[in-house]
Parts: sequence; C-alpha cells; structure tokens
Amino acid sequence: MIKPLQKHTIVDDIINALFQMIDSGYFKPGQKLPSERDLSLKLDVSRTSMREALKSLSFVKLVTIKPGDGTYLTQDEELLMSIREKYSPHIMINGITFRQAYESRLIFEPEITRLAAERATPQNISALRSSISSMKKCIESQSMHEYHLADLKFHGTVAASTQNPLLVHQASLSMNDLSENKPTLEQAKNVLKQHKAIYEAIRTNNPEKAKEAALIHLLTVGEDMELPNLLVTQKEQDSWK
Repeated sequence: MIKPLQKHTIVDDIINALFQMIDSGYFKPGQKLPSERDLSLKLDVSRTSMREALKSLSFVKLVTIKPGDGTYLTQDEELLMSIREKYSPHIMINGITFRQAYESRLIFEPEITRLAAERATPQNISALRSSISSMKKCIESQSMHEYHLADLKFHGTVAASTQNPLLVHQASLSMNDLSENKPTLEQAKNVLKQHKAIYEAIRTNNPEKAKEAALIHLLTVGEDMELPNLLVTQKEQDSWK
C-alpha cells in the first residue's frame, strides 16, 4: 500500500530554516530579527511567505511583531526549546505524533541501556558520572536549560556505551527530534534519582537491572509529560501553515 505524502509547504521550509539559524546561534533569544525584506532575500523566498511564517511563529509567541519597530525573538529559552521540539522536521514533515515518538523510545531505550550495562568502558562510566554531577549542580542552581543539555548528554553516553555506532546514531536522532519536554524542578529531581539508578546498574554490569531502571524512567517521563496535552493534532499543524 502506498503511503500518502505528508503536506509540506514553503512556510514549513522557512520556519525550519529560521530554527536552524537559532540552533547555530546566528539568532539569539531576545534578538531583533532582520527586516521581513532582508530575511526574504537571505532565504530566497517571497515576502508573502516570509510574512506567513513570522505570523505562525507569532501565534505560538516565539516571536513578537512590533509594528513600526520590528520582529523580536522570544527571550524565553524554555519556550524556544519546547516549540523547537514540537516543530521538529522529522515529526512535522513525516507526520509522526509525540505519542508515536514516545512509544518508540519506550521500546528502544531499555534495550540500549541493557547493552550499555554489558559493554560500558571505564571512560563511559566516568562520562555518565560527570553528566549526573552536572544535572545535580543545575538543579541546585535551578538552571533548567543547562539541566536539559546534561540530561541529553547522559542519554547520549548511555547509547555510546553500547559500542555500536548504529545504535548511537539512532539514539542521537531520537534525542534530537523526540526529546522530552522540560520538567519542573521536582520532576527534575525525580529524573536525577532515576538516572542514578540507571548509572548504578551500568556501573555494576547488571543488564536486567539497567533495562528495568530505564523502563521505569521512561514510564515516569510519560506521566510527567502529560502526554495527551503534548500531541501535535492536525488542527495545531494546520494553524502553523
């Protein structure tokens, strides 16, 4: 059976290009963006399409359009990262919902963690310990953006501990495109405890315990995410176009 093609517009391309500029640091939180005309020329698109893209970003409060002044990128880094994840090209272009993304992690990551417990090197163990230490410091200072980066690093190191380049690549795609939403401070503390359990199982070469700890972590993440509220519905997708 031939799968229908997903709708994909020039506005999608513009928004993805703007996100790439943000990811690269070309645009920074709170920065005034170039004029609509200059952005259109830079991306080689019509001003009409650029205007639609900026209005879409304004709709989700990612940018603020000030008549007579210009367009400003939000200063809220948590909002920026949250919207960035929801507008992941992999999710939006391929029509993958966050429920499907979560299910894939639920199946994929426990097995990766089990392998990590069998194969982790002393260097991997040290890197995992370092990530946990960073997460703890970020929680103490309530630096949630840095906490999220340390969280991603922890999961990446678990994948690297399998010594399987293909699994590392697949895990990287999963964490980049399907990373979990930003937790509250209390949720972050619970995640830290769960990561410590994963770390201890890997450090002591206990594959089944590691798999169990990873599964418990992901089930808790699913509850904390209030998953039904994060699903990108067709209505939401249409409002972005």
